[in-house]
Amino acid sequence: MEYLPSNVAPKGVKQGDYYQKTIGGWDYWAIEYGYTPIEGDTPEDELPVLNKIASRSTEPELIYGTDHDVYDYGRFSTSIDPMCVTYDLGDDPLAFSEQEVNHIKDLWQQFEDRALFEGKSYVYLRRAFETSLLRYFRAMSR
Repeated sequence: MEYLPSNVAPKGVKQGDYYQKTIGGWDYWAIEYGYTPIEGDTPEDELPVLNKIASRSTEPELIYGTDHDVYDYGRFSTSIDPMCVTYDLGDDPLAFSEQEVNHIKDLWQQFEDRALFEGKSYVYLRRAFETSLLRYFRAMSR
């Protein structure tokens, strides 16, 4: 399954959907492979149809990286493939990270006005900052 982050457009760019509204192309393809009814008496009879479905693996919307491509599972786990990262949007991880960092820095300038309300606890400001800090570190670690 594809799990995408929220999609917040940078300043000056038209805002699209904030969240993924349906499953992605890879998900449809995996469902097609796993659930297409195939006539045949033996597993070998299914191979031509399954091979035809699997042959689509080079289509751009079906590019997929496994967890092993993303993480080395070592002490300081980092991506083995710099183009295979989690929680990004688009085909340029560095550009997406830069966009995220700039967006978060803009938010930090607005936090007191947007998260601190008269008569309310500072906990709202702290939660907003903690959430943004997590996104900031995720963007910086790509």
